[in-house]
Amino acid sequence: MNRRRDDYADRQSEKVRGRDRDGHSRDCQDRGVSRSRFVDRQSRSRADTRITSSNSRRRDSWDRDRDRDRDSRFGNKQHSRHESRSSSGRRYPQSGRDNRSSATSSRNKSMSSSGAGRTGHNILKRSPRRDSHRKNERISDKSQDDRNYGSDASSDQDLDDLKVEKWTRSAPDEMYYTRVENGDFCATDATKTLCDTFEKRLLLKAETARLEAEKLGFIKFEELNEEIELKAKKQKKEAHLGEACSKTCSKGNSKPKNLEDLSKSATSKEDPQALVEDSSQSKPPLDQPVVCCTHEEGEICDCEETVQELKVNTEESKCDKNESGCCTNSNIDRKCGKNDSKAINSNCSVPHKGKNSDNCAGESKKQDTKCHKKDSSSSSSSSSSDESSSSEDSSDEDEISSKSSAANSELEKRKLHPRRLHPELWHNDPGLMNDGPLCRCSAKARRCGIRHGYFPGESIIPPCIPFSTNRNTLHHYRITICPAKNFLVKTPSVIRHDGHEYIFEGFSLLSHYKIDLKLPPCRVIRFNIRYDVFVTEEKFPESFCVRELELFETYVFREILELLDLKYDWGEQGSCAPFHLMPRFVRQLPDNGKEILSMNRVMLYLLKSDRNIFKEKELPDHFSKSQTEWQNFADKHKGMIVSKFGQKPCSLRVDQIDRDTSGHESEVEDEKKYPLLVHFGIRPPQLSYAGDVSYQRAWRRYVKYRHLLSNMAKPSAEEKRILVNKELKLQKMRTASTMKRDVTIAISAKGFRTTGIFCDLVQHAMLIPVLVAHLRFHKALSTLETRMRYEFTNRYLLQLAMTHPSYRENFGTNPDHARNSLTNCGIRQPEYGDRRIHYTSTRKRGITTLINIMAKFGSDQEMESEITHNERLEFLGDAVVEFVTSIHLFHLFPGLEEGGLATYRAAIVQNQHLAVLAKVLSLDQYMLYAHGSDLCHDSELRHAMANCFEALMGALFLDGGIQVSDRVFAKTFFSEDDILHQRWANYPRHPLQQEEPDGDREWIEHHQALQKLTKFEDSIGVEFTHIRLLARAFTDRSLGYNNLSQGSNQRLEFLGDTVLQLISSDYLYRHFPDHHEGHLSLLRSALVNNRTQAYVCDDLGMTQYAMRDPKSEMKTKDRADLLEAVLGALYIDKGLLYCTTFCSICFFPRLNESITKQEWNDPKSKLQQCCLTLRAMDGREPDIPVYKVTESLGPTNTRVYTVAVYFRGTRLATAKGHSIQEAEMNAAATALKESGHLFPQLHHQKSVVDKTSKFQRKR
Repeated sequence: MNRRRDDYADRQSEKVRGRDRDGHSRDCQDRGVSRSRFVDRQSRSRADTRITSSNSRRRDSWDRDRDRDRDSRFGNKQHSRHESRSSSGRRYPQSGRDNRSSATSSRNKSMSSSGAGRTGHNILKRSPRRDSHRKNERISDKSQDDRNYGSDASSDQDLDDLKVEKWTRSAPDEMYYTRVENGDFCATDATKTLCDTFEKRLLLKAETARLEAEKLGFIKFEELNEEIELKAKKQKKEAHLGEACSKTCSKGNSKPKNLEDLSKSATSKEDPQALVEDSSQSKPPLDQPVVCCTHEEGEICDCEETVQELKVNTEESKCDKNESGCCTNSNIDRKCGKNDSKAINSNCSVPHKGKNSDNCAGESKKQDTKCHKKDSSSSSSSSSSDESSSSEDSSDEDEISSKSSAANSELEKRKLHPRRLHPELWHNDPGLMNDGPLCRCSAKARRCGIRHGYFPGESIIPPCIPFSTNRNTLHHYRITICPAKNFLVKTPSVIRHDGHEYIFEGFSLLSHYKIDLKLPPCRVIRFNIRYDVFVTEEKFPESFCVRELELFETYVFREILELLDLKYDWGEQGSCAPFHLMPRFVRQLPDNGKEILSMNRVMLYLLKSDRNIFKEKELPDHFSKSQTEWQNFADKHKGMIVSKFGQKPCSLRVDQIDRDTSGHESEVEDEKKYPLLVHFGIRPPQLSYAGDVSYQRAWRRYVKYRHLLSNMAKPSAEEKRILVNKELKLQKMRTASTMKRDVTIAISAKGFRTTGIFCDLVQHAMLIPVLVAHLRFHKALSTLETRMRYEFTNRYLLQLAMTHPSYRENFGTNPDHARNSLTNCGIRQPEYGDRRIHYTSTRKRGITTLINIMAKFGSDQEMESEITHNERLEFLGDAVVEFVTSIHLFHLFPGLEEGGLATYRAAIVQNQHLAVLAKVLSLDQYMLYAHGSDLCHDSELRHAMANCFEALMGALFLDGGIQVSDRVFAKTFFSEDDILHQRWANYPRHPLQQEEPDGDREWIEHHQALQKLTKFEDSIGVEFTHIRLLARAFTDRSLGYNNLSQGSNQRLEFLGDTVLQLISSDYLYRHFPDHHEGHLSLLRSALVNNRTQAYVCDDLGMTQYAMRDPKSEMKTKDRADLLEAVLGALYIDKGLLYCTTFCSICFFPRLNESITKQEWNDPKSKLQQCCLTLRAMDGREPDIPVYKVTESLGPTNTRVYTVAVYFRGTRLATAKGHSIQEAEMNAAATALKESGHLFPQLHHQKSVVDKTSKFQRKR
């Protein structure tokens, strides 16, 4: 770093002394050399003190003599201001491009020697006023320099000891921008002329050609759709006529021999309507089409009218069936809902299974009967396992084939675009993906929702002044991407101006509102790498105007990258866009500074770069170049984006340029004279092996066979050979040319024009839509916070609560548009990361995944999870909602027993009611979910809204505590009734606390039972303020009412259960970041089940303090209830913090042991997992264990059951129990113990647990 600063100081000193690094004289007054008008005087003064060598003095004298001789020869002519500009003085920005200095230096020298970068357009001429400024640039006021840039020339401190903060400035350009009275900068007439020229020469030309191509494509697609519809109608008409005429022949006991007989039978004396009504079982002939020969062409015959009437009647009958209210119809959202385990539907008497388990109240008997029929048919079909298993593979293949056929038909239509540039290049059309429409939502759904571009809270923004910086209304931020991998390329976009190189480093964001810098970064996964995109505030730039930014955005995003579904007018009509983008072309300055190139220079660069790659009259010169000259020419354009407006796609990245056109075939003879542009592209996944039906079938069969083979005890050699053959078949299919994703495309260079844009600008630009959507989303979340009257400290929790599991980062616009643009114009060979990053938040199914995740131990410290959807928060929020509801019900209804409290709580926390509360907060407007068919139906959307509300409660709990969650829940619950809200919020204290507000410990000396309880207080280290609460917790309901405790511990059991569930859920959420919702539920069930609670109760010796009937025995459930009651009393007396400490000492240390012993996995589940992994190799339905009750002895209250478990017809074990469930559990445990050699899955589970245990011990 010190060496770099010294080199820079030496170069600055040499420039000040009148020469450059090559030794050429550069007298300011005689040569009129242009150098930067704003140079840090402090750096120059420090650099001057370093040049004291005698060699440099002799070199200066030699340079002056040589220049004097040269001036005398050439008449003292002024040299070009770009003459002999050395590239060694160039400074790269801090984005890490120093490793490419040699390549850029050579380009800079060649450009300097050829005079590149000189303006050629008439509006780009330098004004005399500009020349005078450039000539007298050394004569500047020190105070002006110090005022503008804060330099201190009097400071003599060495550069090596300085630690200067980063700073930026705008490159001045007085010809195009002037300062006005309010301190803002406005564009001059030259800038307005430049904008008009840019719009006419680039934008209008590109837009006209694009609209013409879109129109031709639309006409072509309409013609294809009409042909498809006519063909389908013709086939349908022929099928119906064939059925009608076949039925006619069957009634007459005669068979038509040809078309004439068939047409005669169709128009016979019999009534055609009657013929059609009875023709449901016949099929049309397959050898020739069925037509009617008795009518002229274009005339509708009776048969056709009959078929049309039959079609209408059929559709009406289908509608009547749909309106009848059968629960199997997913379109009737009002009459059927999704399975809700917490819902209590007392009016529904129809038992259902699966998704349609809850039938809403108020249905008729007729509808219920239909539902019963559907259930009975489903049960009968499941009983015939042989038939279903034999057709499983065929049904999967049919599903793949049907989905793929629809996509392939759309792809085939896209291939026939009349302006398609190349068969292997895919283009973008408005509202379309590669394989069909982007949005299939209803018209009503398209008018709302973030997925359709509608963000709540956005208002009309007054338009900006076009030819001004709008300094008073805009805020400037720099966009930063971390890590920088795949955003730094070997050939960056460089603009040469005033003898310096300005290198593209990203974009600046100009926002109409101030962005909170504490917002979570925008996270995007590209190339299997997670990128964080965030903004940092910077000094407001000066050399630009809003009109230039709008023209640049439209040109790059709409015309070059063709992101046609990206909305620019984000607000309503007449409203300005909330954000403007400015490209950052920068050069390095001393003291850790940067200079941003003015926007007009960027516009001029794009205008100058717009030229033909090859002109027809220059073709002989290009073909006659030497190989070195040609390679230099090709390297100059390598990585550049070239355009041919009017084609689909219109832009392409150049990877090579080839003069050899012998092997290239072209339909246009004139194109063969031009060299070839070579592009290495990637096919869309729908056209490679990822979308091939045959490959998908083979892949599924291979995966299934491999999984079955891995779970076999001892596979045979023949079975292993079959697996190897399947794998070889897949490899052979992948290497086929029709399935390769990588393709090489060669196109004639005729008509292509350069843009001056390279891949690095494209890489940055493709992240802008995602960042803009992220910022708009968080701006909308501010309105949600206002509605809740709470501002999040950690906004990421709120973002996570609004993210549905189906949501993926979709590029901020049409995903296929973004993929096509990245393929056509993005970086050629990106560095890829680990592809498993995609499965972090999605892949959670399968027995192997379950075992691997559940074998992980929790972290000692709280950790943030990599799972980016709201299922984990939903797990925590469910416990929060139940806790808040239980607390209020417990205090508001002091005389209600446990059963009544549970009923009220179930009614409040059921999904139907939570969906209503979510609607009060309008959560459906803030939810992030996939743009597909998953949540199109109201029932699915309501269920997702209920889950989102629970996740919101969990986020509030993590961010602000239980008080915040309680307040927001109460305000939402009683949003329209302040009286009920006040009653709910200000609930009374416990009756025992009301009697003795300051405590009741004075009664200890009067009651022996209370004296005994003080020993328990000493054992746990807690002194109760109201010890009678503890006495009530130990009082069993068998004792009846007494004045000391005033009741039993049943209500406290109800309260303690929710307290324990909340504390355990919070702990698991914070310390097990890799576990999904289902895994957390399993861990919680193992942590707080009756058996664990009974162990804790015994460890603390609670049973000796229990006040109950001495004749009755305390079972496991009784001891667990006693512990819950004590925990409930502890919460009422001391609060949630004491309960958390109690659980962290008594419960959480047992969790590691529970994981090691796999207590989360009960014997029945473990046995079924082992049986599922032994699925037969023929692909049939897997065999599962079957339990049968073989014996039942004893009276009803003490009956003992004997259960036997069978697998594939063989009895594995028998066991006894006081209930059938207990007997089945015991039988499964005995089977695993005695027949473990039959199940290799047991060994796998044990090895996984041992591995994680060993790793835990090392930690």
